[in-house]
Amino acid sequence: MAAHVAIEWMAQACGAYVGVTALEAGQPIRLGFLLGTRDFQATAPWFLEGERLNVTVTLAYMDAEMGSLRLCRHAGPRWDQVAKARLTLYRPDDAMALITAQAG
Repeated sequence: MAAHVAIEWMAQACGAYVGVTALEAGQPIRLGFLLGTRDFQATAPWFLEGERLNVTVTLAYMDAEMGSLRLCRHAGPRWDQVAKARLTLYRPDDAMALITAQAG
């Protein structure tokens, strides 16, 4: 699989991290959007079939609606870093109002 697909996997890991954090704080899980990716780097253009990959999420910044997280994807028996990026997320208080406004 092409290495740039790791951005989607990293975004999913961010969603899981933010969702669990919200639940632990007694808050509802809100819809979020990936606004951007910075500094994406991969050590190879492809990931191998059957290769086991793990994502590590480190919070760089988070407020009520915006967040920035650093992510690393590791693989192999020594868990070598194979990809990394910094993602910017947006979690509006009312995502449906935002979507409706954009559709109109």
